Amino acid sequence: MSRISKLTCAERDAALLDKSTGRPSDDWCVYSSLTDISGMYGEPRIETTWQMKHVLSRGITDVRHPAPLDHDGRSTGEDVRPCEHYLVDLDEDDS
Repeated sequence: MSRISKLTCAERDAALLDKSTGRPSDDWCVYSSLTDISGMYGEPRIETTWQMKHVLSRGITDVRHPAPLDHDGRSTGEDVRPCEHYLVDLDEDDS
């Protein structure tokens, strides 16, 4: 059975980022992404799932809820809701 745990921004950063560069560690890669910033298919969202390169059963999903775009394609302001971060651990039977 898989386990999904909500992470704070600080917990997500501690797990994902290289402390010396502030960028994602070489241990992680983008596994999937979804961007609907215009809200064509529902509320605008940006979703990125990161996977550990050597531990395929572990991932982190980031979700942002950006402000809608105006008619010129520019953001109308700050994100409309706080970002969300989740740690996903799959059992070996799930992967």
